[in-house]
Amino acid sequence: MQVSASVSPSIDIRLVRDDERRILEPMMTSYLKVFGSESAYPDLDTYWSENTRFPYFLLQDAKAIGFALVQEVKAGVLELVEFYVIENMQSKGYGRAAAVAVFAAHAGSWRIGVRKDNIQGFAFWASFFAPHTNVQITQHAEPPALIYEFKPQREA
Repeated sequence: MQVSASVSPSIDIRLVRDDERRILEPMMTSYLKVFGSESAYPDLDTYWSENTRFPYFLLQDAKAIGFALVQEVKAGVLELVEFYVIENMQSKGYGRAAAVAVFAAHAGSWRIGVRKDNIQGFAFWASFFAPHTNVQITQHAEPPALIYEFKPQREA
């Protein structure tokens, strides 16, 4: 998979500071409602207390339009744990540009699990990875999901 260091100039990512959680938490609530959950995100605090977790804002013109939660699960292996673009910014290419920026932020191998009942997410990631030949896709039985594993190829 090719990852470019220069992404759309209107998309940027940056780590969420602890004092900015009040901005992230309402987005997290909207995200969780997609899955029918009204409860708080489990272990969200660990993204500010553990050095292997990285909470990112997805920014368009310096305004937060979503988030990505990344975890280094072992040395050199990262997982995109959660990824969300607010509803009125979806289907405009921002998610694709933001995903590329997140993958470019960390060297190593990546994995993403996508639940099959997450219809929008499932369609987004299938489309995102469709043109790439170096992505390994495996089935996960419970919950029904696909696991995408890849190592971005960086351009010189």
